Amino acid sequence: RSDQSHSNTLLLHLGEDSEEVVVYCYVTDRNGKKIAESAKNKIQITAQQTRTETQLISFQNARLWSLEDPYLYKVFSVIKSGDKILDVQKIRVGVRTIRIDPDQGLFLNDKHVKIHGVNRHQDHAGVGSALPDRLQYYRIELLKEMGVNAYRASHNAPTPELLDACDSL
Repeated sequence: RSDQSHSNTLLLHLGEDSEEVVVYCYVTDRNGKKIAESAKNKIQITAQQTRTETQLISFQNARLWSLEDPYLYKVFSVIKSGDKILDVQKIRVGVRTIRIDPDQGLFLNDKHVKIHGVNRHQDHAGVGSALPDRLQYYRIELLKEMGVNAYRASHNAPTPELLDACDSL
């Protein structure tokens, strides 16, 4: 059984009056098939109010994210008012367990993993730091072929595209 919680932070301007909205999440597999959905929470929100809602999504027999099989699900967070969808946010998530034992090291999904990491600069030879997304994937593909399974970004925070490449590969 896999339990994932997901938070939605809402900042809405709905005029002078409060309004009732419905907030929920659902999970799809890689192919877009809906496999789980949270409860649909009705909440009152006033103009300029910020509010966080947390939902629990449960689904059975999750395909675990691993170094050999980096399977990602999609989680959609939805905000509705009546029949109108006000906002949808999509994120990709992997389901896995991590355990760090002080004597034995890192375990991913109860399997011992030896870390083989690199420390890389954000730029890429010949193109600088304004990289096409595909170059981020290409770099991670090459590093993975070399046996790398951990990535540390030098000097600057990694771009979202680099992190997506790491999650996907």
